Amino acid sequence: MGAAGYLVVLQRQLQLGYSATAAGAALIPETVVFLIVSPLVGGLVARIGTRWPMAVGILLVVGGFAWLSVTQPGSSYVQTILPGALLWGFGIGLAVTPLTAGVLAAVDDSDLGEASSINDAASRIGGVVVIALVPVLLGAGQSASLAAPLAANYQTAMLVMAGLTVAAALITAVFVPSGRAVGRQRVVDPRVHGCAVPAAATKTRNVNVDRCFFATFITPISCNICVAAARGGCTGKPGPVVIVQHDRFDAGRVGHGLPPDDQPA
Repeated sequence: MGAAGYLVVLQRQLQLGYSATAAGAALIPETVVFLIVSPLVGGLVARIGTRWPMAVGILLVVGGFAWLSVTQPGSSYVQTILPGALLWGFGIGLAVTPLTAGVLAAVDDSDLGEASSINDAASRIGGVVVIALVPVLLGAGQSASLAAPLAANYQTAMLVMAGLTVAAALITAVFVPSGRAVGRQRVVDPRVHGCAVPAAATKTRNVNVDRCFFATFITPISCNICVAAARGGCTGKPGPVVIVQHDRFDAGRVGHGLPPDDQPA
């Protein structure tokens, strides 16, 4: 899907004469539909399982790709781009929720972080690899610009993306279990100040280590990076990234039976 989005944006810019901003904004409806549909699919997955929402959603994405493949210079946005973008958004909105639910329901609670990371990494790596193959699909070769190869082979490249997506739908229909994604019984940890967890709980739930690490390092770092990015976007100058060491670190060490930093082990 990342490669298809890349192709669509290139086509808008290099063939339809859109500005860079307008080319990117052309697919905003896809994102809006995805954000609306995805939260509503959870109830459907609970009733009928993960297989068919995923398969149907992926096939809707195929329809969106096929619709977008006919876009040529002079095409109307409302007739050729908007319907494809809406189909695309509805399809991924229908497919992503059962995909995530199926992945997380297939592992124990202690492996939820790893399963989520693998799911995200597979998606990102796959997108990067296929985007790197876009010039090959366009037959760019030694061309100094993608304009001419795009004019000749845009439709073919989009149909190849649609074909790969059909293959994904078939794999989903054949190999994804049809049962409902029922979560395992979970033991709720006592919530205490900071990320300090009673020693008895840590013996049975190693996931608390990850929670302490997240609360101590990942959250403050992420927040500071977001603030710096926002400042840079508003002022045109990069904002400083200040990483603050929270006092939760000692709480986490004590909660896991370890001495604070200022005491010898």
